[in-house]
Amino acid sequence: MSKTVDGVTTNYHYDGDSINVLYETNNDGKVVRQYVYSDDGIRLAMKMNGKSLYYHYNADDDVIALTDEAGKIVAEYTYDAWGNVLKNNASTEEAKANSYGYKGYTYDKEIEQYYLMARYYEPEQGVFTAVDPDPGDEDDPQTMNGYNYASNNPVMLADPDGLWAGVLFKFAAKGGKTAWKYAKKGAKKVSKSMKKWWKGFKAKPKKRQETKQTNSQLKSFDSDKRKHITEPEHQWNSVSDGSWGQVQALIKRTMRSGKESSYKKSARKKTLIYNKRKIIVTFVRKDGKIKIGNAWVERK
Repeated sequence: MSKTVDGVTTNYHYDGDSINVLYETNNDGKVVRQYVYSDDGIRLAMKMNGKSLYYHYNADDDVIALTDEAGKIVAEYTYDAWGNVLKNNASTEEAKANSYGYKGYTYDKEIEQYYLMARYYEPEQGVFTAVDPDPGDEDDPQTMNGYNYASNNPVMLADPDGLWAGVLFKFAAKGGKTAWKYAKKGAKKVSKSMKKWWKGFKAKPKKRQETKQTNSQLKSFDSDKRKHITEPEHQWNSVSDGSWGQVQALIKRTMRSGKESSYKKSARKKTLIYNKRKIIVTFVRKDGKIKIGNAWVERK
C-alpha cells in the first residue's frame, strides 16, 4: 500500500498478513519510520529521525499520548466515541508524523478518515464509505447494514480490519503492561498521569480473555494448520471466499458468540448459524486456557 501527498509518496510495509505496519519508506525506498510491537501486537514505539516516541493508551485502546526518550509528553489526544479528533497538540516533527490514534487505527488526516484495511471509516457520520462484503447475520439485523461501524456500538465494539466488528478488549492487561514497561524503559520520567492510569487499570472478564486467547492462537497457526482448516471438504466457500482472513474471522465470531456444548471426551465445541449454514469449532479448555482443534462448516 502507498499514499502520495503533494508529490511525496509513503509506502507501507506490513508484518505478513497482519494489520501492523513494520516500517514506511519514501519515494527513494529509504526507511522514514519504523514501529515496534509487543508479542501481542500492541504498538509500543515509533522510530523516526533517530528518535523514539512511545505510545500510551487509555482503557479503550485509544492512543492518548506520545512521550519522547526523556519521558516528556510531546503529543496528547482525545476523541469522541466515534473517533472524531477533539484534541491533538503534537509539538514535534516526529509527533506530528504519527498516524495512529482512535482505537489504534490509522488516521488519514488529508481526508479525515480512518483506514481499516478493507475500507475507510468516516467518523463524522459514523459509517464506512464502502459496503461490507459480509452480508451479516439474519438473527442480528445490525450486522446486515453494510455501512454500519461496529454495529453502531463503538463503546463496546471495534472493527480494526473493516470486515467484522469484534469485542473491544479495552487494552488487555498483558499488552498494556508490556507497552507500559517498554515506555518506562525508554523514558524513565514518564508522566504521573500515565502512572495513575496504569495503577487504575483492571483485568478483563473471562469471556474477553478467551476471545483474546482465540485471536492469539489463530495468529500463531502455521501454514499446515491453516491449510488443514481451509481445505475444500470443510465447506468454507459456502460462507466466505475461502481465504484464511475470512475463515479466521468467522472462527473468531463463532468462538465469541456461538452456542457451546460437549463434543468428544473432554473436548468442547461451539456452533453458530451463519448465512443459513452451521459453523463448528472444536476446542479444549484446560487450566483457564483454550486450545482450538478444528473448524468447519457442516454439510447440508
